[in-house]
Amino acid sequence: MTGPYPAILHSGILGEILPEYRPRLLEKGFHPLHEHTPLSYEELLRLAPQAVVVFGPSRGIDAAFFEAACNLKVVSLISSGWDAIDLEAATRYGVPVVNAPAQMSESVADLTWGLILGVARRIPQRYFLLKARQTIDTSLGSLVHGKTLGIIGLGFIGKAVAQRARGFTMRLLGFDFDDFWDASFATEHAMQRAGLDDLLRESDIVSLHLRPTARTIGLLGARELGLMKPTAILINTSRANLVDGQVLYHALAEGRLAGLGTDVDTDNGVDTPFLSLPNVVCTPHIGGRSLETAYELVEQAVANALLVLEGGRPEMLVNPEVYSRREARPKQARQP
Repeated sequence: MTGPYPAILHSGILGEILPEYRPRLLEKGFHPLHEHTPLSYEELLRLAPQAVVVFGPSRGIDAAFFEAACNLKVVSLISSGWDAIDLEAATRYGVPVVNAPAQMSESVADLTWGLILGVARRIPQRYFLLKARQTIDTSLGSLVHGKTLGIIGLGFIGKAVAQRARGFTMRLLGFDFDDFWDASFATEHAMQRAGLDDLLRESDIVSLHLRPTARTIGLLGARELGLMKPTAILINTSRANLVDGQVLYHALAEGRLAGLGTDVDTDNGVDTPFLSLPNVVCTPHIGGRSLETAYELVEQAVANALLVLEGGRPEMLVNPEVYSRREARPKQARQP
């Protein structure tokens, strides 16, 4: 298939750099179907029949969208996550969905460490007290150097977090499922493999880096959170649904857990009860939102889309079964 490729730009990250990046899109053969990002659901459905490619992953790419998108060849995500996409529908309609996980790892790892330090030393809280000219907070924070860091999930991001821990001379514990455990990385970085319960019991800081799946959603419930030290800090830059939020809130409010740093519980800025707690630092899902990462993500997403459009099979394919289960559609309906 040759360009130009009519494209829906349904990504906030792409929208941030679009004025500068538009010439690059045109150079690569992509023809944007609209001028602003992301789109409303109504706009998305209206443009669906014209699109050959969607750059996501903003909301609304559901079964109704795939039904309307009769010329769609690929959904190329400018992100590592794909939970905003109806994968079953994408596969049913023969549309590959491709992500870009590696490009976000350094940015999310940086934010993870910002949250660790922010919670341990109560940096945001003390800044706002000082700015408001209230009583200066002279209570003691917690040291990070030399503590035990437990990392749950050793994908690209978990590994990047572990690498940064060297400068803090930390003891590293790691947990992941057998099919994802990287023994050579663990050996190289002096990381001890631990069962989940032991990791929770022994860690001063626990950092979550897992995708939401059937075996990870709700991974940390009342029993698991009850294993953590009352002086421990939990960091979550993955997804809110990995943890029982109600149990976590009460543990923090009642002093059974020292602190929380989260980039996921605010749901892109929507108010949350966690914001009322003095031992919580929240950010509005900004893990991958650094300028350098934005360009890297978009470049990878463009390359992924071109590979599919030119007949290739990308490595980071979210629904690999699409190549064996594509539903046949009327040929005339699939021509751009």
